[in-house]
Amino acid sequence: MRFTFFLFYQFFIGFPKALEEAALIDGANWLKIYWKIALPLSKPILSSVAILQFLTQWGFFLWPLMVTRGPEYRPLPVAMQVFFGQYPRDWGDIMAFATMMTAPVLMLFVALQGQYVKSISQTGIK
Repeated sequence: MRFTFFLFYQFFIGFPKALEEAALIDGANWLKIYWKIALPLSKPILSSVAILQFLTQWGFFLWPLMVTRGPEYRPLPVAMQVFFGQYPRDWGDIMAFATMMTAPVLMLFVALQGQYVKSISQTGIK
């Protein structure tokens, strides 16, 4: 969570004040400046944070392991660990679980890839 605040802070500290001043001179209020100028320009950082937060939440293991009561309620990381504990290991089932865990993250990245690459390329440019 702190890293998210750091990313947003670093992005908005470099936000051009001239855009805000020009919008104020044109008669826009602060909400309109945020909605029409700041939010569209912050799409790269929003997509980067969305991908990173999704990865963080998707990979949680300990909390669902402690609070789920049975195997029918377990999320994928916990169920995959159960497969690793069984002998003999059925690698086909383990790889199917790995694919099920990877597919949503991959789809999210592909959907936000343009904005993510744009945010990375803008970090070193002044």
